[in-house]
Amino acid sequence: MKLHSLFVVGILLAMTLVAGAETLRYRGKIGQRTATITLNVSGDDVTDASYRFDRETATSTFSQAHLMGTTLVLADDDGNIFHLHLQDAAGSGVKDFPQAQQLQGNMTRDELDLPVLLRRINTSPEDRSVP
Repeated sequence: MKLHSLFVVGILLAMTLVAGAETLRYRGKIGQRTATITLNVSGDDVTDASYRFDRETATSTFSQAHLMGTTLVLADDDGNIFHLHLQDAAGSGVKDFPQAQQLQGNMTRDELDLPVLLRRINTSPEDRSVP
C-alpha cells in the first residue's frame, strides 16, 4: 500500500510541475539579424531555451540558463553568452517571467558584442484571436 501511495504522490507532483511550465517566445534583433528566443519556464527556472535566426533552419540550444534578479544569462556551446534584462512594456526591470514583455541586453562572443532587443510574442490560441 505504501508503494502505491508513493506512486500516486509522484504522479501528482509530476503533473503539478508540467502544469506550471510555460513556453515564452521573444522576437526581435540580435545585432542586425532578426531572431526568436524560446524559453520554457517553470516559476523562476528556465527548463529549456533555444534561439533561431530568421532564414536559418538550425536552432541553437542554450546549455546554461540562469536568472539572477532581473537579468537572464544564457550560454550556448559555441561560446555565445547572452545577458538579457527582463523588462515590462515600458522598459522597467521585472523579476519574473510572466511580467517580462521584452528582453534587452547583449550577446558576446570573443571580441563580438551585439545589442539584443526582443519583444514577447503571443503563442497561445486565445492570445492570437484577440486583435
